[in-house]
Amino acid sequence: MWYKIVLVVFVLLFPVWEILWHLLGVRHVYPWQLKRIPEQKRPFILDVRTSKEYELFHLARSVNRPDMLIKDKSLPLTKDEPILVACMTGHRSPLMVKKLQRAGYTDVRNLAWGVLGWKLFRGETESGPGGRD
Repeated sequence: MWYKIVLVVFVLLFPVWEILWHLLGVRHVYPWQLKRIPEQKRPFILDVRTSKEYELFHLARSVNRPDMLIKDKSLPLTKDEPILVACMTGHRSPLMVKKLQRAGYTDVRNLAWGVLGWKLFRGETESGPGGRD
């Protein structure tokens, strides 16, 4: 019985979390929307997970920069180029979206449901290191 309560809480929290961030100015891209964009036309994908998480699986052509390291390096982009920020479940990445917006980046979005959501919608991933500048 307790697992049903936990499941209901999670099902209710996901939409509330997304609505809250939307109200705070974080725009989302859902996995099925990203799948419709040809890989060569996708935005710069900034993966803010730890390097160990990144090595397990990540989106092709993504760049891994754990959240705390972003302040030490500038991104190889102009402030108006599109950026998609990803984490494992879409709960850490909105914080980075807000940080980048405060730094002056104008087209920053969050990968809703994160890389796990991407995999659930049968998005292709790669494993191993790489994607670091």
